[in-house]
Amino acid sequence: MTPPDLLAQAQTHLAAGRLAEAEAAFRRVLDATAGPPGPALHGPALWGLGLVAARAARPDLALGLLADAVRLLPEAAELHLHLGQARLEAGTADPARAHLARLDLARALVLVPGEPAILEALGRATAAQAAVARLWQERALALAPDFLAARLNLAVLLAGDGAPDRARREIAAAIALAPDAASAWFNLGVVRGRGEAACTAFERTLALDPGALDAAVNRSRLLLSTQPSRAEPALRRIAALFPSTPMALTQLAHLARISALGQDAARLFARAHAADAANPVLHSNWLQQLAYDPDLTPETGLARHLDWARRHAGRSRLAVPPDPLDPDPGRRLRIGYVSADLARHPVGIFLLPALRHRDPGSQEIVCYSGTRAPDAWTDRLRASADRWVEVADLDDDALEERIRADRIDILVDLSGHTAGNRLPVFARRPAPLQASWLGYPGSTGLEEIDVVIADLAQVPVGHERWFVERIERLDPGYLAYEPPDDAPEVAPLPALARGHVTFGSLNNPAKLNPKILRLWAGVLSTVPGSRLLLAWPGFADPRVEARLRSLAAGAGIAPDRLLIRPGGAPAEFLSRYGEIDIALDPRPYSGGLTTLEALWMGVPVVTWPDERFAGRHAASHLTQAGLADWIVADENAYIARAAAAAADPDRLSRLRHGLRAQLAASPLLDGAGFARRLDALWRRIWRRRFAGL
Repeated sequence: MTPPDLLAQAQTHLAAGRLAEAEAAFRRVLDATAGPPGPALHGPALWGLGLVAARAARPDLALGLLADAVRLLPEAAELHLHLGQARLEAGTADPARAHLARLDLARALVLVPGEPAILEALGRATAAQAAVARLWQERALALAPDFLAARLNLAVLLAGDGAPDRARREIAAAIALAPDAASAWFNLGVVRGRGEAACTAFERTLALDPGALDAAVNRSRLLLSTQPSRAEPALRRIAALFPSTPMALTQLAHLARISALGQDAARLFARAHAADAANPVLHSNWLQQLAYDPDLTPETGLARHLDWARRHAGRSRLAVPPDPLDPDPGRRLRIGYVSADLARHPVGIFLLPALRHRDPGSQEIVCYSGTRAPDAWTDRLRASADRWVEVADLDDDALEERIRADRIDILVDLSGHTAGNRLPVFARRPAPLQASWLGYPGSTGLEEIDVVIADLAQVPVGHERWFVERIERLDPGYLAYEPPDDAPEVAPLPALARGHVTFGSLNNPAKLNPKILRLWAGVLSTVPGSRLLLAWPGFADPRVEARLRSLAAGAGIAPDRLLIRPGGAPAEFLSRYGEIDIALDPRPYSGGLTTLEALWMGVPVVTWPDERFAGRHAASHLTQAGLADWIVADENAYIARAAAAAADPDRLSRLRHGLRAQLAASPLLDGAGFARRLDALWRRIWRRRFAGL
């Protein structure tokens, strides 16, 4: 066959999806063509080989071949389009690659100004600029209303820009165009967010495309938060279908965590980390689980966090922190808060008083929000900030660039190693001074974070050695609390009507372990007729409840002494305190927001602080609330304190009905006073920064 005939044959194979035959034929064209490379045959052959490589998921090879073809065929608009698309498929995490993709597509658009496929690709290439990307997709649809990809891309952009109703309409139009398009159903699930409707959309995606990993992951994640019994088989199926990804192991670990199976969770998180040791997120998941381990020493915990920094921050440590905009220590400071939890979450709840009561003449606040599920609390936080930047879809390069451009003076991490954290960005030192506050119960392990904000009860003198950061204490407490507007009224003491005392814990079941359950069993055995009530949203699942009952029975808690309640909406969940006389704090991970909610609902809390930061939240809050006599020093004292309180129901009732007023008069609810102290702290560490200290 002549080279032109071979080229025609190769293109026929490619059109039919016979990639191996197409590759062989294109290579025969190159071998049969003597002389220097030319546009007539070499160009199309390289182009074809590039498309073969792209469809065979060999992105780097595809890029090289298509770039070579472009040099031979610089006026081929479709080739520029294919090269730009290949760069996008290879990923836009590399800013240089994304920039080149935009150049390729812009060249294609110059050559063929009205081509919808080019406009759609430009929309994807400019996704980091949502408004620009939306215009490109809308232009593509104006020219081709039936362009499925452009309609789905536009829907995703609208959903991310706070227009979910319009996004759903766009997806409905896409499904009408192509009812069997798995991508349309997947996007419908994404836009619907949470609940059974989203789960159904992902199930339809999987029915159309059983290999859709993202749909399987999103479905299992939804089930994990609502129906754990259905999540477990889904996760095991993912692990079987996609053995090379640690995702299923990670979510199975989360399932074990909410089932109070801490050792299983730690083992699964460790396996996921080992499967992809270069992934900082998987490593962080494992570190976060360590805070729940009752046998972990503070020294070992710090060593594990330092190992994370060595593995994942080393390449960033050549970064130089920017010079301050103005070294004047008395000027208005620009403070940036970085978090994925700026919602009705402990971080968002504790941050609000600091923002709401700050002195705007002293601080300019920029919030970098990675929150995927904003709510009414998000709106409160946004209204209390000077600037709000959505960063969930920004990669580390883009976020670092944005923070540096904003000239932040003090950058505050509110996540640590929890979900959605941006610690790799902090490792690059985009701000002159960096701090950790509220979001993580201990050292991050990053020496690039200068200080951790705490108080004397949270980090006593001598405990500084377990931090790589400097401890800055904000006494009398390192946070302020703003109770929710929808909290129910304090209920009468249940023991007066029931004739027996009910102990309880509404803490995350991840904080439960055999040791703390054995301690609670000791409380129950000391107080005849008493009960233990545990409540959490996941307890509505029969399998989770059965696991918890088995764990409790193994610790010595008789089935008839254990009450298990499901959760519900926040106000409904708080109403569970109407069934509890005395709250029992877990160990080693103490209740933070849970302790404050118990006190606000009139329920005192017995706590035995652990040495670690995670084990001292309740001690800090009780100290500020004037309830230091509920803090004990050992196991025997814990049981004795609970029993003594149970023995005097009249006194317990008086305390119950006076706790709200007592809490309201304490520093914990003095948002204005706290904001002044926090401002003074930021000012103090800023001055120290320029004093060389």
